Amino acid sequence: MVEKKLMYKNYLEMPLALKFITLMGFVAPALAIASTLTGSITQGKIVGSGFGAAENITEFSMIVIFSLPSFFAAMMILMRLPKSRYIYVIGWITICLSPLALSQIRTDYDIFLVQLSFNLILGVVLAVFLFRNESINNYFIPKEGNLTK
Repeated sequence: MVEKKLMYKNYLEMPLALKFITLMGFVAPALAIASTLTGSITQGKIVGSGFGAAENITEFSMIVIFSLPSFFAAMMILMRLPKSRYIYVIGWITICLSPLALSQIRTDYDIFLVQLSFNLILGVVLAVFLFRNESINNYFIPKEGNLTK
């Protein structure tokens, strides 16, 4: 219980941009699942279910696995672990590359390359921001009573 209170306190002490980045890390697996799955829900029953863009459970599982580093990095950011920034950037890259796990991407490969290049440029901007922003660097300085040891 103490760790939860401390993590909440850490969240409140974060710079605003880092709060948004942390929330995106927590939401990343849900966004990956939602963007992969298709099907409509009618009166509580799933109609036309399947794995959506994924042709089988393996492809779908790969998409979920590729989105997990961002989730874990968000947890580590709440614990004020400086290495969490590296993991967040790695998670960004894996999410950008996750459509390669889908066999359906072969038909729209040119569109994927445009999206990938744009997302990787955003990833570089994000990485520079995470490592060069003074308020974010100050957030990761170990203080008495933090979860960092």
